[in-house]
Amino acid sequence: MLKKYFIMAIAAGLALVACSEKFDEPGMLPAGSDNVHTLSVGIEAGTYTPAEGGTKASMEAVIRVNWTANDEVSVVNATTEKILGGYLEAKANGTSVTFEGTVTGGITNGDRLYYIYPKLDNTEEIAFADTGYDQKLSGQKYDATKPNEVCFYGYAEDVAGTATISKKIQFNLVTAYAHLNMSNLPAKGAPLTSIDISNVNEGFTWKLSNKNLSAEPYAGNNGIS
Repeated sequence: MLKKYFIMAIAAGLALVACSEKFDEPGMLPAGSDNVHTLSVGIEAGTYTPAEGGTKASMEAVIRVNWTANDEVSVVNATTEKILGGYLEAKANGTSVTFEGTVTGGITNGDRLYYIYPKLDNTEEIAFADTGYDQKLSGQKYDATKPNEVCFYGYAEDVAGTATISKKIQFNLVTAYAHLNMSNLPAKGAPLTSIDISNVNEGFTWKLSNKNLSAEPYAGNNGIS
């Protein structure tokens, strides 16, 4: 999923409802191991709509978020303030899919867990850095032949050790989507090499404070080229 984009900007309060259809209890450990956990969680990506749709101009298109097979999420234990080693992986394409995988690190019943998309690149359990983790958006490329493919960033929150088979968790988007139509551009073949857009965040930083995960937009006069 982390492949293409039109324009991505940081936005607060944009949330999608996610439903965990089947969740293997994180406290269950394979025999002979005290810090290896096999997890399985079903996440429904949902649909992006404005937070106050009734007060906004109508949208001609609705963004329906779909998972792609092999999408990967990291698991953060906010209680211990550590990122577990490894990741969970989507097993199919679709709006509601199962993420499965094996992660290493400490998990105790009642710990607050976060699933971060896209994943952070660590193979072993590490402390969540005080400075956080930057997610710069400029490295994403948009493919004009696939206009329906846009990327997103987000997280879901859970509590380890619950025995409920079917439960709801909240999947929160931390990026917004803007589709720009432009006119009066140079004729085809003219030397147009880039378009600069100001007042758009270049990225954000995952932060963990008081056991809570947040996405803080970059400060300053940002833009995308």
